[in-house]
Amino acid sequence: MMNKMIKKKFIKPLKSIINSLPIMFGIILLLGIIEEYVSYSRIAKLFTNNIIADTFIGSAVGSVFAGNTMNSYIIGRELINANVSLFAVTAFLVSWVTVGLVQLPIEAKFFGMSFAIKRNLYSGLLSIIVSLITVVLWRTL
Repeated sequence: MMNKMIKKKFIKPLKSIINSLPIMFGIILLLGIIEEYVSYSRIAKLFTNNIIADTFIGSAVGSVFAGNTMNSYIIGRELINANVSLFAVTAFLVSWVTVGLVQLPIEAKFFGMSFAIKRNLYSGLLSIIVSLITVVLWRTL
């Protein structure tokens, strides 16, 4: 009896994961293509040297190019070397690891579209706020 219950509770999530594999594969493929063909110098050209505009641009670009924190250290260094402002780099990196518009379909499938959209909107807004506060505090220390 107990064995059947455990088996039933294991099979349902497994089926859900298997059904989501095509979406996950598509997202991974899209991220790989974007990261391969979009260079740091191309990203750096998007910025204007206006603190407010660059912060918003950094957050928007980071929201699209979702990634992991390990890559963010390298990307941050390359953007700083390309003379992108610290405000833009910070907003880019915070949204890079928290927003993820490319992953929206899989997130919506698991958690619902309403939750996925709200979480991404709030994370994008907070990436701007966190960037502004972080850089201002960093420069005062």
